[in-house]
Amino acid sequence: HKERKKSGRNSKDSMEDKSEFYTLFKAFPEINVAGIARRLGIKQSLMAAYICGTKKPSLTRRKEIINELHSLGKALLEVG
Repeated sequence: HKERKKSGRNSKDSMEDKSEFYTLFKAFPEINVAGIARRLGIKQSLMAAYICGTKKPSLTRRKEIINELHSLGKALLEVG
């Protein structure tokens, strides 16, 4: 029955393992992970690893991701 305990993590614990990017991309599913990765010049799988928290971006890469998201937001504001 150890198997049940292992798989029975509560959602609070699993959310603590998630990155700040997970919360962002979960809140805004319209933001395409592959598209953001392309804009950054990185592989989609690496961006996905940053989002799910299996890899942690360097401070420089974190800033690049945030700047790219801000750039996308600014471009959207200019529509219309």
